[in-house]
Amino acid sequence: MNELTKAPLGGRSVPSNGGGRRGRTGQIVLAPACVPELVGAARSAPDQPSMSMAGLQAVLDAATHVAIIAFNPEGTITVFNSGAEKMLGYTSEEMVGKTESKLFHLESETIARGVELTNAIGRRVQGFDAYVETARNGEPEEQEWTYVRKDGSHLTVSLVVTAQHNTVGTIIGFLGVATDVTARKKAEQESKVSGERLNAILNGSLDGVIVYESIRDDAGVLRDLRFAMVNPATEKLMRMDAYDLIGHTLLEIFPNVVADGLFEKFSKIIAENETLDFEHLSHFTDPPRWYRLAGVKLGDGLAVSYGEITVRKHYEEQLQGAKERAELADSAKSDFLANMSHEIRTPMNGVIGMTRLLLDTSMDAEQQGLAETIRNSAELLLGLINDILDFSKIEAGKLTFEEVDFDLRKLVEDTLEMMAGQAVAKGIELVGGVDPEVPAKLRGDPGRVHQLLTNLVSNAIKFTQFGEVAIRVTTEMETESDVFVRVEIKDTGIGIRPETRGRLFQSFVQEDSSTSRKFGGTGLGLAICKSLAEAMNGTIGVESTPGQGSTFWVTLKFSRQIGTSALLQNPPDFADARVLIVENNETSRHFLQKQIVAWRIDNGCARTGEEALAMLHQAAAKNVPYPLAIIDTQLPDMDGIALAQRIHAAPELSETRLILLTPFGKPIQSAEFKKGSIAACCVKPVRQSALFDCVVQVLTKAANPSEPWQRQLSIRSTGPLLARRERILLAEDNMVNQKVALGNLRKLGYRADVAANGLEVLHALESKQYDIILMDCQMPEMDGYEATKKIRQRERGGHRTWIIAMTANVMRGDREKCLSAGMHDYISKPLHRPELRMALERCGAAPQEPLDGVVLSNLWEDGEGEIDELIGLFTASAPTYISDMRRALEKASTADLSMAAHTLKGSCSNFGASSLRDVCIQIEQAGLGGNLNGISKLIDSAGIELSCLIENLQSNCKPT
Repeated sequence: MNELTKAPLGGRSVPSNGGGRRGRTGQIVLAPACVPELVGAARSAPDQPSMSMAGLQAVLDAATHVAIIAFNPEGTITVFNSGAEKMLGYTSEEMVGKTESKLFHLESETIARGVELTNAIGRRVQGFDAYVETARNGEPEEQEWTYVRKDGSHLTVSLVVTAQHNTVGTIIGFLGVATDVTARKKAEQESKVSGERLNAILNGSLDGVIVYESIRDDAGVLRDLRFAMVNPATEKLMRMDAYDLIGHTLLEIFPNVVADGLFEKFSKIIAENETLDFEHLSHFTDPPRWYRLAGVKLGDGLAVSYGEITVRKHYEEQLQGAKERAELADSAKSDFLANMSHEIRTPMNGVIGMTRLLLDTSMDAEQQGLAETIRNSAELLLGLINDILDFSKIEAGKLTFEEVDFDLRKLVEDTLEMMAGQAVAKGIELVGGVDPEVPAKLRGDPGRVHQLLTNLVSNAIKFTQFGEVAIRVTTEMETESDVFVRVEIKDTGIGIRPETRGRLFQSFVQEDSSTSRKFGGTGLGLAICKSLAEAMNGTIGVESTPGQGSTFWVTLKFSRQIGTSALLQNPPDFADARVLIVENNETSRHFLQKQIVAWRIDNGCARTGEEALAMLHQAAAKNVPYPLAIIDTQLPDMDGIALAQRIHAAPELSETRLILLTPFGKPIQSAEFKKGSIAACCVKPVRQSALFDCVVQVLTKAANPSEPWQRQLSIRSTGPLLARRERILLAEDNMVNQKVALGNLRKLGYRADVAANGLEVLHALESKQYDIILMDCQMPEMDGYEATKKIRQRERGGHRTWIIAMTANVMRGDREKCLSAGMHDYISKPLHRPELRMALERCGAAPQEPLDGVVLSNLWEDGEGEIDELIGLFTASAPTYISDMRRALEKASTADLSMAAHTLKGSCSNFGASSLRDVCIQIEQAGLGGNLNGISKLIDSAGIELSCLIENLQSNCKPT
């Protein structure tokens, strides 16, 4: 008996040496097919050379990627290599010597295999024999089995079983070599399923699918494509059987594909490995048919899917025709609306404009009432027209937006001032503004923001019978580049029912039909607001209680202006300043208090005149008097003027200076100023800048009691102003519109020359240089667009006159048409004075007067002879400073430049010429900083300011 029968193989040994291919770790890697031969060699006859048992074990253990398990004839395990350990999770010590191979076989598979063999050979086969019966009969068997790992998990193996014989041919054992084929079987199954799915897709697809093989010549050039596969849909679409296509070439069946350009596209797919998706008109049929093809490279050929789209193309042609007809109709409708807008607005401009001018004249109560009715009716009609036009633009998706720098605080305050007249007429208060901490220097579309605010504030005023409308602008969120602003408009009006709120921002919706009849309107305003807000990356909503009022809110996203910081600037520092705010309206009082706190001024608040007097007396008794009191004229127990008189009459309150808040359009008289010793006035709604100027002015005087006290009147007047310096040309052909524009300009303090058409504008510019042209767009002989283009051609490379378009057209593209013609700005007719003023201020028409009338009056009080001498000296010497500046600039002498500007600044300050002084300050600071960029233009501005100042000194120097 040889060594194998004396002692079964068992245990594990470390290979010391041996033949074969060595792996990277030094182990011998053995192919599974070699294992039976090696075991046979180990069991060869004693007189033949054989491998040692230790060497054989080392070889078996090196085969870690296969499981090698040997059995004796009775089924006892004699070999269990490391590959088997790794595969099944058992150790060799656990398995060698055991006959329980069923531990890692599924019993169901063993039984099934035994039944199969029993039926095949005619005798019963079961248990261990099911694994080795075929090998026992001299034929190696390869069978797939499910192995069960020690942890209970399953894997699929391919098991090869061979019988081992001794030299006389007796079976002395069996050897099983198992390879894990789980991954392969899974891939095969998935491939089978994928293939079945693909076949199902291809067979069920309505699109044709063709696979082509490339046919190339000896040089590798693509010469043709052979049909390799077609699906049933291809047979149907091509009206050919697969038998007639498979094996044939594309050029053989369809020789015209070269002329059609189809073969070139297929070649490109293969050569450049691109995926093409295109539409193709095929002439292979009669009539020609349209197909949509998509091709992708597949190996050295390609796969193409295609579907017929002839019907779709036919409908597309019909739709294109319908689209073109609709566009023509839409264009005709737009032209009609634009023309109707112009035709309606032209006479309305005369009605509204003349009525506004009429209301500024002296009339009795009956005449005033009639004029007010005419104006209100005309403005209501204009509002309806505007809503309808805006809604038509929104529906057409043609609402356009711009991105420009603007001042949010000024925009909101301008809007409130413009709406103040409506609020005062109804006897309600319009209060609020922008919180101090909100960044004001933003980028966006100020015109659309103004439109949005105007709609919401006007709506609030319309539905509020008493109380107030308050606007508050806060910051919702800030980043380094963006500012998210929240605007709230709160009223004490009729409120909105819950069932209406859900559809309030839909078109043609009001609170109910009765309010529509009572308050009027189209019901489009809020729908327009919603569209505007969403177009500016914002949202809009409402909170309301019926009978108690509503709060409409809007959030808008703006960009910061380039160069502005996300950090707030340091507020001014008023040392030891205290202000008493006397205001009955809680919202207005809160807003004023926030402004005062932002300026680091200590403050107190009073609601009535008596409460204010008590607080003033108490503060004076404690030797901490209020240097300043801000008093509303409308208090519940006494008016503001009466309170000012009582304060003025109390000796212990003589140091308290007074700023009076007056209703819009109701300025107080000069005599009342004197009675109450009032220092300054601010018109409500209060502008932050105006209030700041008043506070600084009054507190500065109060902080220097040694200086003689002079009252500083800061009143916004609706009456005529001193003539402003801008040279304005009005281009308008309609006589009524001329009178309206000239009247509004006169009320704002401007004078203007008139031209009736574009040709007259060009003639006027030949004899005189104008700062501003108010250009009507539609005029006879030459319209405003053509005139502007010719002006720009003349000005090429030189000074550009500021041109403001005036047009009764407000349809899509009107503003863009004006700007593309070379105009700077755009205002619509009928002219609204606040909008005209804002447009003039945007072009640099400064609101300051060339000289301060109060300062001039003080000089006259010192003596008429002295003021005449002072004016004479100034008019003689001042122009030389302008010449000195120009010479200093030519020599690049910053020291001489600063000195000349400093001297002129001091001289013009004697007359309160703040505008000229401001320009001199800029020149002086630029010279001190050594920066001469842009100085030439500043010197030109100083020259213009000086000429205007001298003209005003000579014509308005003596008070009347």
